[in-house]
Amino acid sequence: MLNAECLQTLTDHFHVITGGPGSGKTSLVDALAAEGFRHMPEAGRAIIQDQVDIGGTALPWDDRESFATLMLGWEMRSYREATSAPRSRHL
Repeated sequence: MLNAECLQTLTDHFHVITGGPGSGKTSLVDALAAEGFRHMPEAGRAIIQDQVDIGGTALPWDDRESFATLMLGWEMRSYREATSAPRSRHL
């Protein structure tokens, strides 16, 4: 459980969680989500899954430019959604 000071810091700011593959990013985000913190889906993973599902080529190993364009659009939409949502418990 998070203490009040830590909780206040987390809810007053946006945070970016980054790290290499297998470093625990998803586990950390899942644990914070279980505590009620809002989070935005990870763009790269979702775009890759969407492209694989539809047989698309906007993949980092096939068409980096198209993949980057989709990533930028996804992240801009996520930012707009995050900044328009109530800030309480938002990660």
